[in-house]
Amino acid sequence: MRPGIVKATDQSHPKEGHYQLYTDAATDTKHFRIGLGAIIKDWTGRIIAGISLPIPAQVSPLMAEAMALKSTLDWCCSILIPLASIFTDSKQLISKINSSKKELSALADIVEDIKSSSSYFPTASICFVPRDSNTYAHHMARNALGLDEELVWNDFYPNLSAVT
Repeated sequence: MRPGIVKATDQSHPKEGHYQLYTDAATDTKHFRIGLGAIIKDWTGRIIAGISLPIPAQVSPLMAEAMALKSTLDWCCSILIPLASIFTDSKQLISKINSSKKELSALADIVEDIKSSSSYFPTASICFVPRDSNTYAHHMARNALGLDEELVWNDFYPNLSAVT
């Protein structure tokens, strides 16, 4: 399947043994930091894993969203999890991924990396999800802004107020 702007509500639950990745990014321009976050849901909708990744940088919100998607796709590749759907709340990023227009920019390079990484999940589609349906990934990204190193977990959703 090709990436496309599809609302998450239009997606059926993945078949047994396949998973959904939800990603988001947060920025803290005052402290020159970005937070990348993601969660993975199983075919029943249960959250089974997540990541919060702090990065010292000052980039545009779109670049942060692209970095979040790229980093979390790489994470999913490394843990060999079969993704059925990949969700982001950035319509602008999905538009860039779907575009065949060649650009010369750092963002274009990351978009090409996203396309390459998503090829490891040939049946997965990259879909738009409204922010209110992406709250867990959003919390993971916001949480990353207060961390000194990445937080990766599985089998439970951490109490983020206790971590920061």
